[in-house]
Amino acid sequence: RWPRARLREDPILAGRTASRAFSGARRGRPGLHLSGTNFQLKVWEALLRVPPGAATTYAEVARRIGRPRAARAVAGAVAANPVAWIIPCHRVLRSFGGLGGYRWGLERKQAMLGWEAARAGVRAARTS
Repeated sequence: RWPRARLREDPILAGRTASRAFSGARRGRPGLHLSGTNFQLKVWEALLRVPPGAATTYAEVARRIGRPRAARAVAGAVAANPVAWIIPCHRVLRSFGGLGGYRWGLERKQAMLGWEAARAGVRAARTS
């Protein structure tokens, strides 16, 4: 998306940037401006309501946003999420309990789900 960007490690600058992003948080939500379609924004808002340590399905997200037949479109919106840890797309599983896909790899998705479940004191979501 940013072909001319150069990445460099700068923990101090990263900390300042993160502080600014989260300083406008309301009700635990970061103060970020996201660009997406109306549908994507509705999906991302629904993901923000899935508590840490919990999981949902693409079909359930579709139902929650009032589009019960749009599970595949929800999957596309989840995949387009530009801030994956902040908008917790890793909490979405397939209806039969499988992990589904994950842009940064299924091992990372499973680790994130397990870490959140451990911190929340709940059993990890079924992933098989």
